[in-house]
Amino acid sequence: MSCIPPYQVTPKIVDLVSRISESIGSLYIREDLRLHRINRIKTIPGSLAIEGNTLNTDQITAILEGKPVIAPMNEVQEVWNAIKAYQMLDELNPNSVNDLLKAHLTMEMGLIDDAGRFWSKDRFNY
Repeated sequence: MSCIPPYQVTPKIVDLVSRISESIGSLYIREDLRLHRINRIKTIPGSLAIEGNTLNTDQITAILEGKPVIAPMNEVQEVWNAIKAYQMLDELNPNSVNDLLKAHLTMEMGLIDDAGRFWSKDRFNY
């Protein structure tokens, strides 16, 4: 049994349906990006706290928004480095030593002299 709609499908209708679908899709993408950003901001303090960074999510949000934050420069640098490292995640192979060193370089850039390299035993002056 077939159903005949009480209207005729025209190029204008097809165009309008396409525009509506595109608009709905962009809303989902924007919301997904917003949630992705929020989740990233929430994970950065925990990741950096391991190294003693004391910045909280409000301060990290302010840094991302380009607002001034009263904090040690190295802690602000750690935040910027973490953001860059998170942006690289999709490109990195978790089984690659080179990618591990690349991530280390990104996380420690401007903070330590031997960023992106394995530590030598000389580093630990026992």
